[in-house]
Amino acid sequence: MSEDKQRSLMRSIWEKNKSSGRIKNSSTPWLEEQAIEYDHSQLDAYGNPKMTVTAIDFPQYKARRIPAWEQRQRFRQSIEYLYWQAVRARTLASSYRGFDVGCALLAFKPGQPHRESWEVHLGMNTKVSRNARPVCAEPIAISGAYASGCSWVIGMVIVGELREEDVGITKTLHPCEECRMFMDDKPVIRPDTIIVTAKPPVDGKPGEYEIRTFKRLTQFHALLHDHL
Repeated sequence: MSEDKQRSLMRSIWEKNKSSGRIKNSSTPWLEEQAIEYDHSQLDAYGNPKMTVTAIDFPQYKARRIPAWEQRQRFRQSIEYLYWQAVRARTLASSYRGFDVGCALLAFKPGQPHRESWEVHLGMNTKVSRNARPVCAEPIAISGAYASGCSWVIGMVIVGELREEDVGITKTLHPCEECRMFMDDKPVIRPDTIIVTAKPPVDGKPGEYEIRTFKRLTQFHALLHDHL
């Protein structure tokens, strides 16, 4: 199968699974590589609806070169899952002033069997008192992925309330300057690493969000610094 056909097929599978709810209910959405459709207008001899399976036959037991488009697609399939994982991590944050932030990322570990090639890492912020040293959520998650042997953080979702000083400047909570410097220093964060910044859920639904690559995020804040 050509790479273009494989790319088109994988996106089609994602769209079908998204509409059917399979992606939303999956505990490993980055590994959803087939879609099952039922045609209730056509029944078999046992009265069951006709089943159509669309799948990509990835080699499951050996490492392989995975193109960037596929890595991004697997992250795209995982955004909602990662959002709720970041929300869960946020409940474990420890902030003396109630400023809680959670982070969840999808990272790639090379040289592994197919189903073990991706890992999710979580982080939450900590600042136990006014004079205590703050620890942000993003470095915790990134350090976990780095220490685990991952070579690339494909993307991450960060969930937190907008700081007062950022109101009117950004729509969502962005990584602070120290976190951006930390990210720039770590080889697992690449210019095309996807950064999703989001507000906490409202009435059980994901909050407002923004999506940028790390390169675009740093460019945005460089321009912002020049105009302030």
